[in-house]
Amino acid sequence: MLAAIGIIIIAKQLPVLLNVNPSLVAGKGPLALLGSLPTIVANLDPRGALIGVISLAVMLGWPYLKNSVIGKIPAPLMVLIIAVPAELIMDFSHTEPSYALVHIGNLVENLHLNVDFGGFNMPGLFIKYVIMFALVGTLESLLTVKAIDLIDPYKRKSNNNQDLIAVGVGNAITAILGGLPMISEVARSSANVSNGAKTRWANFFHGFFILIFVLVASRYIEMIPNAALAAMLVAVGIKLAHPREFVHTFSVGKEQLAIFLVTIFFTLFEDLLVGIAAGYVAENHLSHVPWCAIECIVQGTYYHFF
Repeated sequence: MLAAIGIIIIAKQLPVLLNVNPSLVAGKGPLALLGSLPTIVANLDPRGALIGVISLAVMLGWPYLKNSVIGKIPAPLMVLIIAVPAELIMDFSHTEPSYALVHIGNLVENLHLNVDFGGFNMPGLFIKYVIMFALVGTLESLLTVKAIDLIDPYKRKSNNNQDLIAVGVGNAITAILGGLPMISEVARSSANVSNGAKTRWANFFHGFFILIFVLVASRYIEMIPNAALAAMLVAVGIKLAHPREFVHTFSVGKEQLAIFLVTIFFTLFEDLLVGIAAGYVAENHLSHVPWCAIECIVQGTYYHFF
């Protein structure tokens, strides 16, 4: 699941990293985006892409400097230290399209009560979407929690009930104020794990600092090139879908690699829930396949003909 999410993040963020016009890739799924890479590269913006590529190089290369003094600076912070002055020197606000820079607006001005009980007049439609959002959000949150627990170096186990209660309360408040539904977040959770977070205070401070910056420093946030932020996300995606994960899965067993690939394909082709369901079906069927016998037959056929 994490590998599939990593590939989705990479596919979605590569056009942003290369500062491509969003209308060129609007509405495309992960597989379509990966298939459109030649077109995306052909339509990249040189200056925006330069910042994106340098930012990605910093994100990927910074771990190799961890034993040096400069390596103590977090890689995302170093990306901003490089990207923001570069954007100011190239005057992106006047020379680049509006999509080149972050735009968040004024949070306070955009807060409004968004409560409408008109859905009760259409009970069938109302119940359908309430159940759909509740089930999808719950399943994806639980799957995310499970996946993060598996990569936690301290091998701790999350409290699923607390997580779902927190997500539910947060969604209720967010919806009242005009926001969108949310789930437990893979990218930020894996970032916490990667950076040595040990307690839930990491999540608190993550959200707290975002809130403070959005409230009092939005003008500075809007100096950040979207290409630099995309580079940070692509780096997270590469960690989640690193080739070593495929090699490790293969070393566990050929049937595990088959299940791994089935889950990834159907997640990319349809969505996360379908991918998980396909992986579950594959696990129940492929685990009984006599892989040793198949390998012997293949090797025997190979030696017979060659």
